[in-house]
Amino acid sequence: MSFDLTLLRFEAGKNAAMSKDAVLAALRRNKCSGPDGNGYFVVTAPDGGAVEFGVIGLDSKPEFESCWFNLTEATPSVMQIVFDVADAAEAVIFNMQAQGGQSSMIAPPSFDLKQAPTDFIRNYGKPKRIASSAELGSLLEAGFSAWSELRDQAL
Repeated sequence: MSFDLTLLRFEAGKNAAMSKDAVLAALRRNKCSGPDGNGYFVVTAPDGGAVEFGVIGLDSKPEFESCWFNLTEATPSVMQIVFDVADAAEAVIFNMQAQGGQSSMIAPPSFDLKQAPTDFIRNYGKPKRIASSAELGSLLEAGFSAWSELRDQAL
């Protein structure tokens, strides 16, 4: 059970490839193991927080169109990893658990809103622009707390 964030990049209104080298560089700034047989990396942050990073083809293809994070904790360093990878990939962060007034799409500095499909914006709203991992953590805090409570009740 995890709090899931998907990264998507667009060009001319369509899904577009992300740079393998840029994403790997962002991951490897931290302690990183993987990929395992299912395409998952485990990235351990300096503060001890860890996050699973999933992608199909990162170990065998020069580029790929989507990837995701499965969070079980939301430490400042985990937020830095998510921010760094999304910014390196020029990708929007899609918050799969967004509810109510929460932003379902979050845009790091490198994301070009003009490239996103109009129906994506119409369905999910204009992405909230962020400039730092601290802003990302603030946006996700309420949703992650609510998810944590549900997880704890289920366990």
